Amino acid sequence: MLKKTLLATAILATLTACNSTTTPQSDVANIAANLDVQYTITKGALPGDECKALGADWSLCNAVDMTLTNTGEPITGKDWTIYFHSIRMILDVKNDQFKITQVTGDLHKLEPTEKFEGFAKDQKVIVPIVGEYWQLFETDFLPGAFVTAEDVEPRAIESLKDGESFVTEFAADLYKRVPTDSNI
Repeated sequence: MLKKTLLATAILATLTACNSTTTPQSDVANIAANLDVQYTITKGALPGDECKALGADWSLCNAVDMTLTNTGEPITGKDWTIYFHSIRMILDVKNDQFKITQVTGDLHKLEPTEKFEGFAKDQKVIVPIVGEYWQLFETDFLPGAFVTAEDVEPRAIESLKDGESFVTEFAADLYKRVPTDSNI
């Protein structure tokens, strides 16, 4: 009887493990349908030594929080890439679970690193990024991102399909290229 119980337990554990694993295709589909992406400018312009150290032209950069919220099933795989557009060169990512690389022109890619812990259902992860120059307008953030993986068909990220709903409202003091900017 003990052998049958152990065998049944082993089979049940194996089936449970199989049902809980994801594939790159299922992760891509889940991310495309359920990852909400929001941009919040935290500093419109950051002149100074930090920007200079990052190689920013004119030593000018900006800080933005990219908030990723998973509204679907947990995402545990690391074999996916999100391609998105940024009119500003991204100089730094201040979350070691992700890296961002420029592909060409304004096209960048966000990928999980080996430190990626996954996204639980309804979990928010903030990815602070530093971009070159400044961000002054909601239209500085472009819609139309997509997610893919090797040998997987790319899918558009639903939350980034419309025009401006993915950018939070700017605080009044963020509409300046530099702190001494007189533009309204």
